[in-house]
Amino acid sequence: MRSQAAPRPEFRSALRAKLSAAYEARYPSAASSPLLKFAAAGVCVVVLFFGMGTGVYAYESPEVTPDHPLYFMKSGMEQMEGRFAKTPEARAKFHAKMMDRRLKEAERFFQKNRKVGGVLLQSAADELGMTTDELKGELRDPQTRREVLQELSEQSDRYADILSRVQETGERKFPLPEELRQKLQSLQP
Repeated sequence: MRSQAAPRPEFRSALRAKLSAAYEARYPSAASSPLLKFAAAGVCVVVLFFGMGTGVYAYESPEVTPDHPLYFMKSGMEQMEGRFAKTPEARAKFHAKMMDRRLKEAERFFQKNRKVGGVLLQSAADELGMTTDELKGELRDPQTRREVLQELSEQSDRYADILSRVQETGERKFPLPEELRQKLQSLQP
């Protein structure tokens, strides 16, 4: 029954020719040539390739800071990543990772002899505060807790180093490294 109900090949090719002729008559500028199809596919590939590369660059690069045109892309990707961190362990690791990123951005500024924006250090301090809040909560895995605390201790030292450079320029509105170290020591088992 199925083979008897299917249209014959002659009918299909006649229908296709009739529809193509009607389409070309109605939309003459859209008549497609193989060269046009190839060019359109090439443009799509280039746009997709560079579009994806731009997102990866924005997400990974310490050069992309709040004053960079691609920062909206980076912050959006980071917010999306934060939404996937559901458990206390995942949230603590996420905030520690974000603090590390902000510190890398600040260190990159110093390498280029530019003034570190207060936003970077404030954001790093905020991330440390959020991580310590997660660690105060019910972190079930003691190994993860030790790893995160070790990472935060190292990041706290980097923060102190960057802050000492900033204080030389007269800026001083950030949490002191001693305050951050006390927070971390209060979380030690």
